[in-house]
Amino acid sequence: MSILGGNGVGSTTSRLAQGLRGPGLLAVVGLCLTWPGAVGATNQAETWLATARYEQAIEAANQTLDAGAAEHDPATLATAQRVLGLAFEATGRYTQALQHLARASELRGATDEQSDTERRNDTAEGSARTAPAATAASLDLQAELGRARIELLLGRRDVARSRLDQVLQAHRLRAGSLTAAELIAVAQAYAWFARSDPALYPLVLERLEEAIEHAPRDPSTHVAMGDLLLDRYNNAEARNAFATALELDPDNLHALLGMARSQRFDHSPQAQQTAQRCLELNPGFLPAHLLLAELLMDSEQYDAASNHVEAALQTNPSSPHAHALAAAMLYLRAELTEFDERVARIKQETPGYVDLYEILAQVASQNRRYPDAIVFAASAVKQDATAWRARQLLGLNQLRVGRMSEGRASLEAAFAGDPYNVRTRNTLELLDQLARFESQRSEHFELVAMPGEIGVLAPRLLPIAEQAYAFYKERYGIEPETPIRIEVYPDHEDFSVRTIGLVGIDILGVSFGPVIALDSPSAGVFGPFNWASALWHEIAHTFHIALTRGRVPRWFSEGLAVFEEHRARPGWGTDVSPGFLRAFQRGMLAPAADLNQAFLRPTYPEQIPHAYFQAALLMQLIEREHGFDTVVRMLRAYADGEDDAKVLERELGLSAQALNERFDAFVRERFGDSLAGLVSTEPATGPATGPSDPDAPSTPHADRPETGYTRLLADAARALEAGDDATALRLAEQARALFPAHGGPGSAYRLLARIHAAAGRNGAAIEALRQSIAIDADDIEGHLELAAHLERDGHPDAVIDVLERAMLIQPFDGEQHARLAELHEAAGRWLQASQARRAVVDLGPRDPAGARYRLARALYRDAQEEPARLALLDALEQAPMYDEALELLLGIVRP
Repeated sequence: MSILGGNGVGSTTSRLAQGLRGPGLLAVVGLCLTWPGAVGATNQAETWLATARYEQAIEAANQTLDAGAAEHDPATLATAQRVLGLAFEATGRYTQALQHLARASELRGATDEQSDTERRNDTAEGSARTAPAATAASLDLQAELGRARIELLLGRRDVARSRLDQVLQAHRLRAGSLTAAELIAVAQAYAWFARSDPALYPLVLERLEEAIEHAPRDPSTHVAMGDLLLDRYNNAEARNAFATALELDPDNLHALLGMARSQRFDHSPQAQQTAQRCLELNPGFLPAHLLLAELLMDSEQYDAASNHVEAALQTNPSSPHAHALAAAMLYLRAELTEFDERVARIKQETPGYVDLYEILAQVASQNRRYPDAIVFAASAVKQDATAWRARQLLGLNQLRVGRMSEGRASLEAAFAGDPYNVRTRNTLELLDQLARFESQRSEHFELVAMPGEIGVLAPRLLPIAEQAYAFYKERYGIEPETPIRIEVYPDHEDFSVRTIGLVGIDILGVSFGPVIALDSPSAGVFGPFNWASALWHEIAHTFHIALTRGRVPRWFSEGLAVFEEHRARPGWGTDVSPGFLRAFQRGMLAPAADLNQAFLRPTYPEQIPHAYFQAALLMQLIEREHGFDTVVRMLRAYADGEDDAKVLERELGLSAQALNERFDAFVRERFGDSLAGLVSTEPATGPATGPSDPDAPSTPHADRPETGYTRLLADAARALEAGDDATALRLAEQARALFPAHGGPGSAYRLLARIHAAAGRNGAAIEALRQSIAIDADDIEGHLELAAHLERDGHPDAVIDVLERAMLIQPFDGEQHARLAELHEAAGRWLQASQARRAVVDLGPRDPAGARYRLARALYRDAQEEPARLALLDALEQAPMYDEALELLLGIVRP
């Protein structure tokens, strides 16, 4: 699907359109008027500039200028002036930069009649000549682009626009004779104008393609292309462009930076390593410091991020981007007086810096402070009506707090200005989908779901939501604003777009506070899951966000939400797995005092799901030793802007090291026998490294017999297949004794149920399955097997209870609803029977007339005559000669 629809722009546009619904997030990075480094460096000064060695570049350029016309032609002198100007720009000396960049353009068109003395004097004074300005035909395009960048920063937008227009005029006059560097300058000028006229974006791409044709061996041409493609969310091709540049020059700073940005787009932990490589090559490379600061901010390592911001400011004390990141960290730390002062300084020194509020909006949004993100994004739009990404952020965050009409209007305006933005396009398409959804209300919630699903979900989902609201209201002493909107998506890609604007997210629920979004059980991407447990989890987040104003760290909120699931119902929430305990044995889990890193920068594939359970265990430890009041106090401390270290030490009285040791002891106390029963290739106190998948079977120690949990289960299964009931039972019982906390598929309980069922021990099979689903409430097969065993044993009420619990995993199974209806009818519970029959009708049965008749019969027996009559009319519309339906209808209408 092309981002531009059927407008026939062709292959150039399609490259800009790539990545629609593509994975990952993009930070606030703009192509417009960025400087990719020197292209085709011809002297030492340009080489220093290309490697961001600005003081050396200044020294080398001055040496060229000191030699003057006696040794150099005007073109070489113009290049030296340009290098000086760009180096001064990069280090924040904007007045000097403007002077030298102006001189570069003048010298570009200078004649041989100029005297050496004039040029030497001009250089010494660092000022522009008073001769007539250079014409478009003779401009130094890179210099003019630099002048425009500075004019924009200083708020002189009209002057900048004039300079950029001259760059485009020069292109028209000199087309076919421009260098690759000049073509990149033209592309970036077009990019600025494309903010107001998005139809110009294909011209940006065309100029960059032309630059690559001119200089295919120059890394910077590929870097410029990668920057454009990444800015347009086409990360696959952007990554290829950066890789090509690195093949040409493995140490190219700008290519490495681009690759780090691409890796960040994909949430790869390698992004930090790649950016760090830039600093190994040049410790003063400002863009790498800024990117590392952003990456560290993403993982809430604010002290380390501050160090990189300070390093960036050493290179350029006037860097508005560095000051904006510094302001963002002050905001996150709730140091609001200093924050206001920093913002005022940025606005005073660089009044035209339009990214300030966009960066703040992005940071606020990433840290779940959606109302603040709205305020910041609105400020960015007020400052610059063409700040389309800020307008998009405004719309996305308005949607996140339930301001649906305003959010749509903001996104439509953003799309009109930038139709290439994949997140905007995706979200607008999603809103078109949502317009076809239906809604139902309860006291505190609004459920929004597909017409074919809402009738089945609402009778179960809304009561559970209300139970959660009442529970959390008392538990946390706060009442979030209502109605809380719950959106349920049958398509996981739609859910992903609702969450981040792109597809590829690997979660099934999210809370923005006033809005909760969930995968429908029909989505099926992650297999069966207990949607009621997931809803309980997300409503917990809604209360945490309300109580802390979004300032709760992710590890704390996730751990507390899973902890609340565990407390709510048997089997709810993430439970312990063999993989978790193996990861613990091998030292692979994150330290308890630094759990956020596991969520934000996982180091092995299963670390995030393991981190959920690890954080919940930490909450259990805190409640057991300090009481739940301490948990609430910690939430309130986060609301005041305090960081993890202070909160943990004050409320728990433990240093980071002491907390890590206490948690380690707690896990061994809880799971000691199970840990001993899991055979590992490393001792329980092994190093903090291990195989990439701790769930993979491990090799037994050579010096002890293999009696581990996994081997016992495998041997028991083989004995069962061989018909050796006694051996199978003995081994499975041993496995259960080793790991009694492991339930669900692949557990000893499920195997024991099979063994008992095969031997005709129905009661024992029932007990094993009951124990299993009490641990793992996501196990739909276990629930249905248990219901079947209970039915065989003649326990209809127990069957109903288990099937109702199964409905919290898969509510769209019409056969199970019909089964429930029959059981309720047999017991004379006609209200419950009518509800089950209604679900069968809503799910589109194979016999629609029969399903409606049976619904009508249940309604009639429950004394709901008018609904029964309507259901009968529906049945007769499907089958006019349906005798039973006609007979029942006569019974209803007969006086």
